[in-house]
Amino acid sequence: MSLKKFGVPTVNSDATIVLMPKLQYRFSIDFINFGTGLGTSDYDQLSRNVTNISKPTMQHDEVTLDVYNSKIFMAGKHTWTPINVTFRDDVNNKTSAALNSQINRQVNHLEQSAPAAAAAYKFKLSIRSLTGENTGVAGTHTLDRWDLFGCYIDNINYNEAAYNTSEPMTISISVKYDNAIYNYEDFVQPDPSLATS
Repeated sequence: MSLKKFGVPTVNSDATIVLMPKLQYRFSIDFINFGTGLGTSDYDQLSRNVTNISKPTMQHDEVTLDVYNSKIFMAGKHTWTPINVTFRDDVNNKTSAALNSQINRQVNHLEQSAPAAAAAYKFKLSIRSLTGENTGVAGTHTLDRWDLFGCYIDNINYNEAAYNTSEPMTISISVKYDNAIYNYEDFVQPDPSLATS
């Protein structure tokens, strides 16, 4: 059948069916323990106003060992690189209010006070890749998930207003985190019959 001949054959198999790729625009963000005084509708509004988010990246420090005639390299401590999130700023101020509540939780700029421990303001952020379906229970639409732990807003940019554009106002944040875990085993498993060709 010609539909099975568009993929790349490998050394282990001659099966050349191309599976459906995950699409960049099918995603959802969950904010857990974020800000103060927020209800379920506030969290939902914040999640729905995300326009784009970067995925986690990690870098190891390099450990160099000088040996007899050469050098060998080992992985040292690792660092998770901050991710960037951009939101639409809506007319009911739900997005800016939610972000401001987290900023004030980290440092109360009016009172010039801060929590004694970081655990008092850190939050969890989950990035879910979605199937594209819109029926049934929401959790069944997840293909995989990144869970970021020990998060806080490192940088916030309220961007700009301008007369020469019709684009929506946006708010951008940079989020630092202590750890990130990737999970796919408990979610929807790809069906081999869902080939793109």
